[in-house]
Amino acid sequence: LPKPSVRWEALVDHARWLFGEAATTGRLCPECGSTAHGRPWVRDGATTWWASVSHHGPLTLSAIAAEPVGVDVEDVDAGREWVGLEAMLKAQGTGFAVRDIDPTRFDVTDLDAPPGVVAALATYCDDYCDVYWGNSGKSGTSAECTQASKRSSTSATESHIA
Repeated sequence: LPKPSVRWEALVDHARWLFGEAATTGRLCPECGSTAHGRPWVRDGATTWWASVSHHGPLTLSAIAAEPVGVDVEDVDAGREWVGLEAMLKAQGTGFAVRDIDPTRFDVTDLDAPPGVVAALATYCDDYCDVYWGNSGKSGTSAECTQASKRSSTSATESHIA
């Protein structure tokens, strides 16, 4: 995610919506330690949160969670299995560099998505997770979810203007 990109701006908007203007974002590669690429993170004071971001056309999707998280949004032709796999790879932190994945380690949720696209959220967590839809970083929808509420429903959302 080179800065500034639509995806990066969406993550910044999401972080500031959750934590205020003092929220910071960055990247860290677990392999080489570079901050020019790698897994995104969000910091709220002393707390560092896991983050993931995806986009398709003008739509952006980001997630901020207490534990590793991954999101993906694609054209509906890609299919739910594909977006679920990509979300798991992001949560695992390997992206497509490693395709060996144990799907039983993840809680994958099909997200309600705008017409023409499919989206998924993958987490290990049973703690806090916030999902944010944006349209070129201008507005979004957020849903706080826990392991139990993700299993029952992800459709209870609130609208937010970024």
